[in-house]
Amino acid sequence: MAGLRQVRLFADKPLTWVLIFAAAVLATQIGSLHRESIDWDEGTFILMASDVLDGELPYIKRFDIKPPFMFYLLAGVMAVFGKSLVAIRLFGDFCILASSVAAFAIARRKVDTLSAGVGVLLAIFMSAPTFGQHTSTELPAMAMLMWALWLIIARPDRLWAVALAGLLISLATLTRTNLGVVAVAFGLYFLWISVFGANQSRARRSLLAYILAGLVPPLVLVMAYAHADALDVLKLSVVDVALAYSGDQMSALDAFKSYSWYWMFKPIVLCLAFGAVDTVLGLFRSDEDSRKLVREDVLLWLMFGAVSGSVLITGAAYHHYWLHVIPFAGVFASRGLGALRPSRPFFVVACSLAMIPFYFALMVNGSTTLRVLTEPGFVRESHGMRRTADRIDAVRRPDDTVWALGNHLVLWYLDAKPVSKVVTHPSNLVRAPIISTLSDAGYIAKDELRRIVRSRPTFVVSWPGPAPAYLGEHAKEIQNFINSEYVLFYRYRNVVVYRLWSPARPEAD
Repeated sequence: MAGLRQVRLFADKPLTWVLIFAAAVLATQIGSLHRESIDWDEGTFILMASDVLDGELPYIKRFDIKPPFMFYLLAGVMAVFGKSLVAIRLFGDFCILASSVAAFAIARRKVDTLSAGVGVLLAIFMSAPTFGQHTSTELPAMAMLMWALWLIIARPDRLWAVALAGLLISLATLTRTNLGVVAVAFGLYFLWISVFGANQSRARRSLLAYILAGLVPPLVLVMAYAHADALDVLKLSVVDVALAYSGDQMSALDAFKSYSWYWMFKPIVLCLAFGAVDTVLGLFRSDEDSRKLVREDVLLWLMFGAVSGSVLITGAAYHHYWLHVIPFAGVFASRGLGALRPSRPFFVVACSLAMIPFYFALMVNGSTTLRVLTEPGFVRESHGMRRTADRIDAVRRPDDTVWALGNHLVLWYLDAKPVSKVVTHPSNLVRAPIISTLSDAGYIAKDELRRIVRSRPTFVVSWPGPAPAYLGEHAKEIQNFINSEYVLFYRYRNVVVYRLWSPARPEAD
């Protein structure tokens, strides 16, 4: 009995759960280190960050549709740890841990430590599928939003906390533009309590602190581009192209329908349902402490609703967008477990069910996790783009150019200049809203694809097989171009390199 009592005391300590969360993140994420490319967006972020590391403002030499703060975050990682894909991935893992700790802190305000810990642990396991393995913009953005929510919930009477929350929400918006919905939603919340709240004077100060702190990051960004006489590039990249691209995608209703068919994410929906039931039941309590807790529920649902709405208006339904709601699923799962805690049999069964995603994660990643931890050369041996870059670099001349139709992380290893600003993300070259907006502004040529073809790059990097399917109607043209002008230079695993058969190349028009 004494041993069981010590275990219970150990499980009631928050630090214990932080360590458990860290171990769970590593156990479910570190096995992916051998996969050099999980989602090609990650490679694009790294290339954009490399320009920042070189002292360039984003979008001057390369273009990507994402807002700039992610590039600064990854540039900071590279500045500290060097050009390391492992460091980039571990940064994403750290963001998952940060979101989890914030969700745990929020959940513990309503439920016991054990329920909060197991609920958040379930959320970590939900991030284990492939869509949660790479370092995406969702990970740092949600870490910032969850800590902003905790500050607003736990420290509502502290101006510094409200200001810090405003700063974090602003930076999250500069990481994922769609999260501007959250910034507006909480601005309206502070406006509401400043008009109808019990302490309107303090609420007005909170509103001012929230707005002023939130304005700092965009103002600093504007000042930096104004100093470089590049405000037009900032507006074109962050505003004009983003609006043109989002307007060409599916509607919010269509996006919602697409998400409803993702059967593998039903556990998330179940967790949200538990939280909804507990929240509704709490509305019927009328004592002062309960009203305070109801306010916290309102803030939780305001954040969850704003984030969910921001996802639906992006005009797409990618799997990795579920990373927006997984931290909330952890909080709501904690609430459900807390409600079941008085009934020990039901609580034990619920905790056991919460472990099921962990078993699946171990089945998928367990063997590679062991190899990553026990075989020092396994990760490097698996990185075909690094080996390919070394092979190209051995024969590359100073004026040689590289066009990456795929596997574009090769450009990072080579520190190669892009054949076009727009191909930082390879598929941008054939996305009509992006190309037309950039070409109309004179950022790229009117027919950028043909300009690249006429320039006859020295090397073309791609995947095995025919020209990538994303090229659409241009795929056959590009394949014929490669067949007629290039020879196979190198192939390793999933990376193929073609080399121009003639060294004489006319200048691009």
